[in-house]
Amino acid sequence: MSHQRADDSSPSPRHSPLNVRQFGAAGDGQRLDTAAIHAALGRCAESGGGTVWFPPGDYLCGTLRIPSNTTIQLDSGAVLRESLIDDLEPSQVSPSHSRPHLLTAEDAENIAVTGHGLIQGRGTGDNPGQDRNQRGFRTGLIFFRNCTGIRLTDIRVRHGDSWTVHLSRCADIFIRGVSIVNNRHRIGGNDGLDLNSCRNVHISDCHIEAWDDCIVLKTRDDRAAGDALVCENVVVSNCTLITGCTALKIGSESVADFRDIHFSNCVVGESSVGLGIYLLDGGTVERVSCANVSIQIVGDDRYRPGRPAHQRHAFPVCLFVSRRMPESRLGIIRDVLLRDLQVSSGQGVVVRGDPHSPIQDLSVEHLTIRAEKPVAYAAQQLPCSRGLLQDGRRSDPSDPPPAATAGDSGAYHPAYVNVSHARGLDILGLRVIEEFPGSPTARVALSLQDVDDAVVRDVRWRSPGGGAVLTPRHGDDCRNIRFDESITEPS
Repeated sequence: MSHQRADDSSPSPRHSPLNVRQFGAAGDGQRLDTAAIHAALGRCAESGGGTVWFPPGDYLCGTLRIPSNTTIQLDSGAVLRESLIDDLEPSQVSPSHSRPHLLTAEDAENIAVTGHGLIQGRGTGDNPGQDRNQRGFRTGLIFFRNCTGIRLTDIRVRHGDSWTVHLSRCADIFIRGVSIVNNRHRIGGNDGLDLNSCRNVHISDCHIEAWDDCIVLKTRDDRAAGDALVCENVVVSNCTLITGCTALKIGSESVADFRDIHFSNCVVGESSVGLGIYLLDGGTVERVSCANVSIQIVGDDRYRPGRPAHQRHAFPVCLFVSRRMPESRLGIIRDVLLRDLQVSSGQGVVVRGDPHSPIQDLSVEHLTIRAEKPVAYAAQQLPCSRGLLQDGRRSDPSDPPPAATAGDSGAYHPAYVNVSHARGLDILGLRVIEEFPGSPTARVALSLQDVDDAVVRDVRWRSPGGGAVLTPRHGDDCRNIRFDESITEPS
C-alpha cells in the first residue's frame, strides 16, 4: 500500500495555475483575448482562488476584473496590452469622474499581480490633447477600490495615460520591484502610483518615470462628498524617480488626514520637485519624514516647453498650506523631519504656511544644496497653485503667479531655503555651495518670514563672491530666533 508523504507539497489540481492559453487566449497581439481571460478568472473564482498564468505572448484585452484570492502571473515575455478595439469599461474614481481601466478589482481581498511580464498602455504621444477624440484617451492600467491584501511585485508597466496604478481606500499593500515608465513629455495626468485614503502601505525597490507625479498620496472623496478617509502608515524606500512634476508627494487633494508617512533612501533625478506637501482642502499632515534622499532638479523648460518661467515650478522641497476654494478649510502641517538630503539645484527650498495656520515643528537636519549654475530667480508658481485663491477670488492662468517666497507684504526675497509662517523650526547642518564662477547671485542662504521659536545651527555658505551673504531676513515679524555656529566663506 502506498502512502502519501506527510511533507509532500505538490499542489492539488484546484490550485494549479490556470493557463490562459487553455481557455482560448491567442496571445498574438491581434485577436482579442478578453473573453478567454475572463473565463480563466471565472474558473479561478469558482475554485476559491488561485493563479491565472500568462505564458509568453501578446495578450490584447479590454477590462479584466480580478476576484478575491487571485494572482495574475505574467511570465517574462508576456505582454498584457490595453486594447482600443474592445472598449474598456469605465470605473468611477471620484464623485464626478469616471475612467476606463485595464485591470480592476473592487471589494476584493488577497489579490496580486506579479511576474516579470509587461503591462502595456497607449499613452505614447507627446501631446495628449491630440488624442482627446480617440478611443481609450486617458485610460488607467490598474485600479483597485476597497481591497485588502494587495501585492504588486516585479512587473513592468509602460505608457500609462492616466493615474497608472490607482489604489483607493485599500489596505495592507505590498509593492516591490515594480517599474513604471510613462512618456515624460506627455503633458498631464500620467502619474505613476496614486494611493487615495490607503493604509498600511509598503513600497520599495521601484523605478518610476512620468510627466506627472511619481508616488503621490491623497485623501479625496471617493464616491460622495465628504467620504474621504485617512491615509496612514506608509513606508516608501529604495526607489528611483524621474518626473516633470513631483517625485514624492502628499496632496494636493487633502480632505482627510495623513499621518505616519516615511520616505527614505530614494534618488530623484531630473525632476521639477523632489518632495512636495500641498495642503489645499483642509486635513492634517503629521508625523512625516524624508531621509537620505538625493534630489536633482531641472529648472529649464524641457517638461513645459514654451511656457513662461513663472509657470515652470521647480523646487527641491516645497511644503505649503492654502485653500483651493473659498469654502475650503485651512489644513495643518506639523511634526515633519527632513534629514540627510543632498540637492543639486539652483532653485530654493520653499516652506510656506498660512498666517492663520503656520507650519508647526519642522526639523531640517543635514541639508546640502549644490548650485552648479546660476538660475534666474523669477517668481514661480507654487505647484498645484493654478486657480488658487488670490485676494479672495479664483486666479486665472494669465494672472501674475503667487510668489513662492512672498511674505504678507508681497516682497520677494529669493533664498536657497525660504521659510515663512512657521512655529517651531530647527535647522541643523545646512550647507549651500555655489559652484559657478563670477559675481555672487545676491541670494541669501536662508530667509525667514513670520517665524517663531527657531534654532539655526551650523550653517556653512560658500559662494563665488564670499562675504556676509548669510543674512536671514528676520525682524519684527520673527520672534525667538537663535543662530549658532554660522560660517560664510568664499568658494
